[in-house]
Amino acid sequence: MAFLHRDPMEKVEQAVGAFWNGRSSFNPEVVSALKEAQKQGFTCILVSASPDVLLAPMKKVFQFDEIISTVAFCSEEGWGLGINCRGAEKWKRITEKYPSFSLHKAYSDNKDDQDILKKAAEGFVVYKGKISLLKD
Repeated sequence: MAFLHRDPMEKVEQAVGAFWNGRSSFNPEVVSALKEAQKQGFTCILVSASPDVLLAPMKKVFQFDEIISTVAFCSEEGWGLGINCRGAEKWKRITEKYPSFSLHKAYSDNKDDQDILKKAAEGFVVYKGKISLLKD
């Protein structure tokens, strides 16, 4: 997060908003799957190792119910990151926030998420823009 120097939150939010507003292309299969899950009434959560400040606009753009991610913070020394929300840490945070839930579907393009995909009723791997059901 050193690239943010000691920029105030307002400036960071503007820069992040400009970045996401400039994006016109998202994986259409993933977006379609998300919209279908929302239509069916599922709680849809974006869980990512990326810093929360960089993902915040995605909640509104894609109407996620929740974003769980690495927490960014600003101090006198500049921007820093809390515990990385990666691998087992993702599952820990999901279950802390939603202790009694069922994971119906999960999608990931990261090998670190294999355990989460296996815990879902249906786990999907996103690779080179294509979605496929996780195979044991």
